[in-house]
Amino acid sequence: MTILEKDFIHKELAYWNIPGVTIGICTGSEVLLCDGYGVRNLSTGAPMTGNTLGGIASCSKSFTSAVIGSLAEEGVIDIDKPVREYIPDFRLMDPAASQQCTLRDMLYHRTGLSAHDAMWPEPGLSPEEYVHRVRFLKPNRPFRSSAEYNNTVYALAGHIAAIAAGSTWEELVRERIFRPLGMKRSCLTVKEMRTLDDWAVGYFGEERESVLTQMDPWEMDIAGPAAGVNSSAREMLLWLQLHMNRGMHQNKRLFRPETMDELHRAAMDISAFPWRFPEIPGIGWYGMAWKTTFYRDVRIVYHCGEIEGYCSIELFLPDRDFGMYVLCNRHKPETPFLMELVYTAIDRYFGYPETDWAERLHPYENVFAGSCDHWLVNACPGEAVSGTKPSHPLSDYAGSYWHPGYGKLEIRFADMQGSPFADTAEKQTADAMENCFADAPEKTSAGTPENCFANAPEKASAGMPERRSAKADARLFLHYKKWDLPLEHLHYDNFRVTGLREDTLFYTLPLSFSSDALTGQIHEFTLPLDPGVTPIRFRRDPLCRHAQESDLAAVCAIYEKIHTLEEAGSARIGWNRDFYPNARSAKQALERGDLFVLETGGIIAAAAIINREQVPAYSDARWSFPCGEKEAMVLHTLVVDPEYTKKGLGSAFVRFYEAYASMRGCHVLRMDTNEINTAARSLYQELGYHEADIVPCTFNGIEGVHLVCLEKNIS
Repeated sequence: MTILEKDFIHKELAYWNIPGVTIGICTGSEVLLCDGYGVRNLSTGAPMTGNTLGGIASCSKSFTSAVIGSLAEEGVIDIDKPVREYIPDFRLMDPAASQQCTLRDMLYHRTGLSAHDAMWPEPGLSPEEYVHRVRFLKPNRPFRSSAEYNNTVYALAGHIAAIAAGSTWEELVRERIFRPLGMKRSCLTVKEMRTLDDWAVGYFGEERESVLTQMDPWEMDIAGPAAGVNSSAREMLLWLQLHMNRGMHQNKRLFRPETMDELHRAAMDISAFPWRFPEIPGIGWYGMAWKTTFYRDVRIVYHCGEIEGYCSIELFLPDRDFGMYVLCNRHKPETPFLMELVYTAIDRYFGYPETDWAERLHPYENVFAGSCDHWLVNACPGEAVSGTKPSHPLSDYAGSYWHPGYGKLEIRFADMQGSPFADTAEKQTADAMENCFADAPEKTSAGTPENCFANAPEKASAGMPERRSAKADARLFLHYKKWDLPLEHLHYDNFRVTGLREDTLFYTLPLSFSSDALTGQIHEFTLPLDPGVTPIRFRRDPLCRHAQESDLAAVCAIYEKIHTLEEAGSARIGWNRDFYPNARSAKQALERGDLFVLETGGIIAAAAIINREQVPAYSDARWSFPCGEKEAMVLHTLVVDPEYTKKGLGSAFVRFYEAYASMRGCHVLRMDTNEINTAARSLYQELGYHEADIVPCTFNGIEGVHLVCLEKNIS
């Protein structure tokens, strides 16, 4: 029996403008079809085969749930016990979820956490840090109230299981799935896949008939448990047969049958596909990385996958001994094409009435609902407001900004006059905005759209507004992942960023800056990276601010470190822990309201006191810029955590101090340090402070101090 006609497959590849597809069909004991159609590389014409590797994307989640099931069988974890029982550091923002959340909740997508797809992937982020970051991500619905598809949580579940097992997710997948099944070519990074032969190049086109452009894939890195597996049709059939045989492989049991049943069990309502026909009710449920739906009278257990350059589906019919895997090498949305093949194959194999599923599903090319989303999302329509301008010079917006869940983003300024960034700004912009694929300059045929967004038609809530020439006009850029995305000014301190990639989608979003009330400096921006929650607030990093009571312990810890170093002879500061500074002096400064801290990456790394109080010794100094008793702004007791030296934090604090003074009309700045503190003296002189005098005195109870009095006029 020919389950799928070659002519039909090639006709549909041509209609959907897809370079190639690899298809595998099996029973629990036999491979019925394993072949490729079309090409895996448009440049070379290399054919797609049954062994062609590609990113299976979210089908990877089924590997993660299986690993967790295997660990549960061994008693390493219990999917129904709160995660905190074996990962004490685990937290979610919702207190109830923190206390009660289980791995079952995570695998069912019912934690209440919004998607937050922009927080991954991030190279170099450890599993432990990833687990820590998730506590700072906002939920968008009550815990256990409903299912919301969530890559972030699946990555979290995989790493939690690995930490509990004292291993890594990657090694667990290799040891418990790849090796026992003989999946010898399957791998967990794009880098490894591309060292092998016969892998598919991924492609992208704005619309179905667009000229295709090679699409640079993402390494999933920390998000591997959600989407990191690369495999072939031949090896994915081994995986499907394991599930069809309820955990058996070649007469050897790898999983208990009850574990397999638990993975596949329909548990949470979730939308399926946007089409409705008499044969397809459209209802669906989610289990543990397997969805359940119905076609005709047949129960289908399946999962789809979409990742840069690839679309895939894995499925089996638990009551009919039939499994199927399909992967094509074009970016989303290609779900109608995949399901044409699936429905047609089921009809042919089981003898159902012949139905032209191509004719039925072609009209769903631009219908987006259920698990089908348009690749282009415009959350910032409208035109720029004429006659407005930013509140600060553009260079003032540049710098690093930080959020405890999302990490660091950077605003870059191109001065267009030879700055290091200006030399590459246009190239980086072209890479990010015109090709959308930083490392993939290849075009698949002559001619290509000017950029990935220029001609995209307006769609309901998904269209792309016409942009002014960002490449020509932009001087501010959002450095996101590996791209520099131009900021288009809209009005005052509000900008538009285009081409921001989250998972498989491209977003246009508003980015809004705000100023610090203490200094008037730009100190944060908001960016609605997740539509389910309020905009994400990124604060300038490092950030100087008024200290809070919760900061006292960190400030005192810095004092303690410096006292210890000085007592060991490793530093010369001139302090005395019995007199100054100490917990008492820090608390007094906090109560006065003049204690400030510097925060970087969520850590208090420096502190200082800023006020108009001139110490008694100042009256004996010979100042170059005389002023009244309350007319100077004074910086006292600037301390930097010894673990954060040589990072420019002391200079950053002094710049904040200067802006703070200027906002309050103080143009004469004064500070002091001990004569033996040569490091501080050198720093202050580099920052333009003049040593007005050295005054012998008793300072804060410490006798025999030679106090260096420094000053600067910033008028």
